[in-house]
Amino acid sequence: MKLCFFFLLSVLLVQFGNGQKLRVMSYNIWGWKDFGSRLNSMAQLICSNDVDVVGIQEGVDDNKNGISGFPPGSRYWRANQLCARLNAVCKNCFSCYYQIFANRCKGVSLGGGSRYDLPDGPKYVRTGEKATITKGGQRVCFLNNHWDHQAPGTHQEAANAIIRQSYSCSKAIVVGDFNTGRNAATDSILRYGFTYVHNVGIDYIMAKGLKKTYAKTIAGGYPRSDHPILVADVQ
Repeated sequence: MKLCFFFLLSVLLVQFGNGQKLRVMSYNIWGWKDFGSRLNSMAQLICSNDVDVVGIQEGVDDNKNGISGFPPGSRYWRANQLCARLNAVCKNCFSCYYQIFANRCKGVSLGGGSRYDLPDGPKYVRTGEKATITKGGQRVCFLNNHWDHQAPGTHQEAANAIIRQSYSCSKAIVVGDFNTGRNAATDSILRYGFTYVHNVGIDYIMAKGLKKTYAKTIAGGYPRSDHPILVADVQ
């Protein structure tokens, strides 16, 4: 069955050594709200939480009118600006690939990848990215998502896309803004070995083949975000 991808999906491979903890963050950066004046606050929040990998949402402008194949980076201006400010605040610690930020000061290296179109209704295209990071010896797929906020009927297709992208992964992490509370669509992912690691409202961290050792919620609000920010350690 042909799957329609109605969400922002990022996929990357994460490698980390046996017994090491991987700290992940899911952060909707409230991209449309006073973005420039909040850059320092967002960068300081990421840096102060000692994360290994961050998946952000709303760092990209969706490609309108169904036009595909826009040049890489051409609409990622928020992600690009946040990456630059993050490195200014965090002593040049982060490698950035579109909306995926990896902390090289914690021994995490970020390799190559690619972006691709994801349909979002008849007049819009969302974007997905793929990259590879390395920390130690174990490999884990990391998926960063932003589901459609106006068409809940697309959510099962979004869940199916997560299942498809992670199917061959023995270990995987899913983060993102799903724009829905826990329901049949989110629960369908559990049938493929995932568990809820951390979930507050419509924001999620899920994992397959990994166990939670710690989780916390950073309260939203100006200047941080209009969402809670989720942090979790898994191993």
